[in-house]
Amino acid sequence: MPFASLEADAFEGYGFKLAEFNRVMDQRARFVNTRNRGPHRDYALVPVPGGGELARAWEVNRAYVDTDVRVSLTKLKSHVSGGITGGLKNLFGVPPSSLYGDDLREEPDEAAMGYRSNTMHNCTHRPRTSVNSFTGRSVEGDHGFNVPRFIVDLAAAFPLDLVVIDAISTIQSAEGWWLGSMVSVTRPGLLIAGRNPVCTDAVAAAVMGFDPDAPDRTWPFVNGSNHLALARRRGLGENRLEELETAGLSVEAARFEFQPTYRRLAG
Repeated sequence: MPFASLEADAFEGYGFKLAEFNRVMDQRARFVNTRNRGPHRDYALVPVPGGGELARAWEVNRAYVDTDVRVSLTKLKSHVSGGITGGLKNLFGVPPSSLYGDDLREEPDEAAMGYRSNTMHNCTHRPRTSVNSFTGRSVEGDHGFNVPRFIVDLAAAFPLDLVVIDAISTIQSAEGWWLGSMVSVTRPGLLIAGRNPVCTDAVAAAVMGFDPDAPDRTWPFVNGSNHLALARRRGLGENRLEELETAGLSVEAARFEFQPTYRRLAG
């Protein structure tokens, strides 16, 4: 099974010796950087079932289709656009920088490493895909509208077989180091896993102290739409806690309340 990864030196920085891993595994597993097409001659064009809301299709590294099982391994944390980051939001890393990245000009660039803010957050630029893969129904500048819908369009196109959410030691109140003092470390000491990403992320949201079926523009989805509710309405899974069955610790026993993400002000 191929695994998407960051550059090898990122692993080295955390003490993970990629060369040693490859030697021990003896080709039974391999890491693939999916920020471009890699060793493949072309990209895979993956349609969104039902046409999608903001994306008709995704053009991606073939590792995502030449596989039997898809696993989303992610950190549990807050997110300014999505409310929370779980197995679903983790799919935002699937579209390659070479086609969707911020550092593109007019043509695809296999050396690109940029994020997707212009194409999939603020939606001020179109991706450099070979087909017109976006519907044009995004709202320019409204990341809270666009990001949740792209999350659901990705989840529909790339069904997950397993979600594992690391909530052992993570961050809260914002999604990354680039937000400086808005971010703080928290240590719930939990692992959350499930076969359906919507159900699993809903339990994770409840563990964080949030209502996974909260209305749009309310905590933790204060800056936009509740992507868990959007996913349920698309038939991808259940986000209403009373409809879910859990094993192991109860949600009440596991609850470790997070500070919600900050409210982004206009202007």
